[in-house]
Amino acid sequence: SLDEIAICHLVALFAFTEYRQPSNTVGCYESAAALALAAHHLNTGNGSIVKEVEGLNDRCNIRFTVEFQDSKLEERSAVDTVIRITDRKPVKERLPCGFFGAERSAVSMPTSIITGLRGYPQLSGISTSSDLNDAQQYPLFGRTIPSDDLTAIPLIRHLHEDLGVNHLAVLHTDDSYGNSYALGIQLAAKRIAPNMRIQNVDSPFDITPEVATRIIGELKATEYTYFMGILDTHVAFEAFLEEAYKQGIAGTGKHTWIFGDAVGIGSK
Repeated sequence: SLDEIAICHLVALFAFTEYRQPSNTVGCYESAAALALAAHHLNTGNGSIVKEVEGLNDRCNIRFTVEFQDSKLEERSAVDTVIRITDRKPVKERLPCGFFGAERSAVSMPTSIITGLRGYPQLSGISTSSDLNDAQQYPLFGRTIPSDDLTAIPLIRHLHEDLGVNHLAVLHTDDSYGNSYALGIQLAAKRIAPNMRIQNVDSPFDITPEVATRIIGELKATEYTYFMGILDTHVAFEAFLEEAYKQGIAGTGKHTWIFGDAVGIGSK
C-alpha cells in the first residue's frame, strides 16, 4: 500500500575538501547537486528529465533521502566514515541502503571492501582502476565509467594512429588509479602499437616543490615531446605543469601534455 512509505537512505562519499581546504577536484559539488535533484525527482514523480519517472511517486512507495560525507580524498578518513555510518543503531539512527563514491580508486577500494562485507552496495562514477574489476574482492561494488584497461585503448589508437606518436612518457600517481592506468597504457600499446615506446615515471600522492623538480627532470631527460599525466588532484596538476614550464618542456609549442579525467573539473 502507498499508505506505508519505505525510506531508502543513500550516503555519498565525495571529496569536498583537499588538504583541509575546500575543493572541487573531481566535480563533487556538481555530483552532489545532481544526486539531490535525482532523489527529488524520484520522490515527486517529476519526469522533466527522465520521462519514465513521471508519476512514479503514485506507483512506488519508496522514498529516497541523501546524506553527504566528505571523503577528503583520503583512504583513512573515508574508511572511518563508512565504519561509523554502518555501525549506527537501527531505529535510533538512519542506516544506509547503499553508498555512492568514492572518487579516487585508492579510496573506493578499501571502502568497498567494508561496504561489501557489511552487505551494502557501493557505486562510483569516477573510480576507474581495473583492480576494482575483482568481483570476489569487491562483490557489491559497481561503477558507471569504463575501467582504465578500456580507456587506454582509444588513447593509444589516437596518439599512434592519428597523431603518429611513437614515444610517450607517462607521469602517474603511485596509487591504484595511477598504477592501473599506466599498466593499461602499456598493455594497449603492446597490443595496438608494438613499436611504440612507453616510459613510466611515478609520483607520490603528496607533492612538494622538490618532488616536482626531480620528476619533471626525469621526464625532460627522456627527450620525449608527448606526455600523459595520470594525476589525482589539481594540486599535483598545477605543481607539475608549472615546473614543466620552468624546465622548458611545456608551453614551447613543441611539447604536448594530455591528462586523465581526474584533474579536469577542479583544475584552474
